[in-house]
Amino acid sequence: MTIKECQANKPPVVFPHKAHAIDRKLACDTCQHTQKGLKAGSDTLVHKCASCHLDPTDKAPSCKEKGTSKNPYHIRCLGCHKENADKENGGGKAPTKCAACHKG
Repeated sequence: MTIKECQANKPPVVFPHKAHAIDRKLACDTCQHTQKGLKAGSDTLVHKCASCHLDPTDKAPSCKEKGTSKNPYHIRCLGCHKENADKENGGGKAPTKCAACHKG
């Protein structure tokens, strides 16, 4: 899947869903944080991050922010990647540099 709703200056991120959900066995609600208990294969509609973070009406961070401490993708993804930067993940390390995810 490609994360492109908030993409502006850098290429969109191709997110390897299988590598995260199946190979690394991350729970669905690790990323889908507003849908606690979400299970793979359920009939539940999965909300795109941009549905809340493109134009937030509350205190949710906006994906229009590009900084690593303000953009919700950067906060959630980079936070996890930095936690796992030194761990082997399917033969590779979790990328923490912009160009490792924003390829184009």
